[in-house]
Amino acid sequence: MATIQSSLANSLDAAGSAAKLDESAKDIMRHRSILAKILKECTVEFKDYDLKYIEENCFVGEVKVSRVAVDQDLLDADASIVGSNSEDKSQNEGTIHYDVVFDAAIPDTDAVVRMIINLEIQVNTNLKYAVVTRGVYYGARLISRQKGTVFTHSDYHKIQKVYSIWICPDAKGKSANSIAKYGITQQEVYGYVDEPVENYDKLCVIIINLNDEGMESEKEIIGFLSTLLSTSISVEEKKMIFTINITLK
Repeated sequence: MATIQSSLANSLDAAGSAAKLDESAKDIMRHRSILAKILKECTVEFKDYDLKYIEENCFVGEVKVSRVAVDQDLLDADASIVGSNSEDKSQNEGTIHYDVVFDAAIPDTDAVVRMIINLEIQVNTNLKYAVVTRGVYYGARLISRQKGTVFTHSDYHKIQKVYSIWICPDAKGKSANSIAKYGITQQEVYGYVDEPVENYDKLCVIIINLNDEGMESEKEIIGFLSTLLSTSISVEEKKMIFTINITLK
């Protein structure tokens, strides 16, 4: 029987009953085995690949936790790829960091293609704005910061797709234990338009609403994340569930 990898086990031990709290959740979510599961279950680019392949072959560079700023006025001089600068500050507001940012190489492409996944642990649901609206803004910032790093001048064809994924572990009402995707699509208003989807499919916002009831969900990723972030079951129970049902490594 496979055993849960020690680094994830350590994060679960450290989080204890505070798995939903911001820092604890981010420490759990930073593990590639967890992120591989999210990539497979939530993105079209990785859905046909097994977890082990994604974990071992599709991550580019390190996973950054609370080190990449949302708003920026200047890029660091040594910023060679998207998200490589660890802190940027806007002149007009304080520094706000993405929770988890990493690049993922899409398999079976002719060239190396990076995707930037912004995973946010949104605990506070009593907000004056819609989470999806904030997700659009965060994703748009990750696109705009590619200028000067991924592409220069007018090489807009090099823009890399961005996923802004938000996990809300204390969802209430009808939206609990649901997944919604928002993206850019083509609508032919008049006549025929032959535009390849890869030319405009550059931003996708995904909202995953969870609560403890989701541990029994038929949707695998909802059950997985609900269990991972639950505060109603013990750490040892989580380890046992993951060891029996999920190959983490």
